[in-house]
Amino acid sequence: MKTTGHGIEDSKDVENMYHMRLMTLLQELVREHGYRGAARALEIDQRTVAESTRTGRLSRRMREALERALR
Repeated sequence: MKTTGHGIEDSKDVENMYHMRLMTLLQELVREHGYRGAARALEIDQRTVAESTRTGRLSRRMREALERALR
């Protein structure tokens, strides 16, 4: 998906924006509820929340949990 001038350079930009949105949601949950509360809200392990927050990477399980939270 290439465009010229103003617009999306390639499809990676859209993927990056989506990743940033999910990471922002995760960070907000952690800020409001701590690791344990965020893990409880997402129905995943607390260590998974901590690892994703620390590394900035989302596992498949974490991504699915955050997508459920967005719905």
